[in-house]
Amino acid sequence: MLAVLLVAAAALGATSAFGAVGFATRAIVNRYLLLTMLAFIVLFPIYVTVVNSLLAPTSSGTVRRRCSAPPALNSYSSAWSDGHLAGYLFNSFSSRSCRDRQIITAVLAAYAFASSTSR
Repeated sequence: MLAVLLVAAAALGATSAFGAVGFATRAIVNRYLLLTMLAFIVLFPIYVTVVNSLLAPTSSGTVRRRCSAPPALNSYSSAWSDGHLAGYLFNSFSSRSCRDRQIITAVLAAYAFASSTSR
């Protein structure tokens, strides 16, 4: 996949479709083309995950070209009740808040030690 990106960027830079446009403009266009392709590569698995989470449990795991089935939101309700998702989310948020408080305290202590003028 990376080879395809590099070939596409090199081909765009090697073409003379830009005419009298300078090298800097071509470099900017190549950079944005590469960034767009990389964004697609990063965001596509997230899209597939969301689409698969909206499928019915009987059709999950099947490869679909497009999301033609109506979304099934009952998988979220069953995960909430059967999978005890509320407890897991509470644990995640409570540990996150403890960690955030520790980081804030450490940053304030580091500032106090860095700004002290004791000799």
